[in-house]
Amino acid sequence: MPIPWLSPQIIGMFAFGFAALAIFIMVERAVWDPILPMVMFKNTTFKSANGALFFFGMNFTSLSTFLPLFMQVGQGAPATRSGLTMLALMMGMIISSNAVGQVVSRTGRLKPFMIGSGVVVTLGVLLLCSIGPDTSTLGIAWRLAIVGIGIGPSQNLLQLAIQNSAEAHQMGIATASSQFTRQIGQTVGVALFAAILTSSLSAELPRHAPQPGMARKLDLGDLQKMALERQDRMAKSKVQIPQTAGERAIAESFTVALHHGLWLNLSVLLVGIALMVFTPTTPLSDRRGILATDPEA
Repeated sequence: MPIPWLSPQIIGMFAFGFAALAIFIMVERAVWDPILPMVMFKNTTFKSANGALFFFGMNFTSLSTFLPLFMQVGQGAPATRSGLTMLALMMGMIISSNAVGQVVSRTGRLKPFMIGSGVVVTLGVLLLCSIGPDTSTLGIAWRLAIVGIGIGPSQNLLQLAIQNSAEAHQMGIATASSQFTRQIGQTVGVALFAAILTSSLSAELPRHAPQPGMARKLDLGDLQKMALERQDRMAKSKVQIPQTAGERAIAESFTVALHHGLWLNLSVLLVGIALMVFTPTTPLSDRRGILATDPEA
């Protein structure tokens, strides 16, 4: 049973989180050798690039978590096919990361590629907003490939900008902070996407259910159970089973709910791109092993 957002449990956890954050800042200011020196937040690049990493992290994990579930529940695709489709996302990330990394290492310029990759991610997520129950596997795969092409360089270049702005003795702290910020963004992104998905699904089901009594509240556990049950029936029959009227209603409702989650992703990506635009970058310094060729990088 989902817990309401304004319940004492949820409010209490938020209060505990803010209190823990306040205590952490107080301790870090007081000790002589802090884990995360507060002085680093005077560095504009450190602040804005970490903020952008947070928002881009929200986008990546929510897509890789819920798109396979949509393919299985919303489209009736086998688990193997939904998993293999996600390879398009990973291949896009690997290829673009290597290609852009080679160009950046030769030019020393970061910002144009950071912003460009952010725009590509946003375009890919916008294209995903058009998928539905009848979209082919190839149709989802090429959209995911575009998202991957943007995600790969964006996260790596943001981390590189943070490292390049830090002093040599703070390099480890800068690197660890960027990884931690991205992981926090991934955690928050999955939670928000799941909340929007389940609430939208419950709101949409009564509109698509063939009979009023078929509409009920569903959570992620219910969706995963439905996917497993369908996979089991397909394995026993060894043929593609057409969706029942109830499954089709859930598929249509799931599509709308997924689109709502993707619009959330688009909004956080726009915030991330804005932070990229206002992130000061300097040429990659010689101490990183890369010669800068343009003082305005």
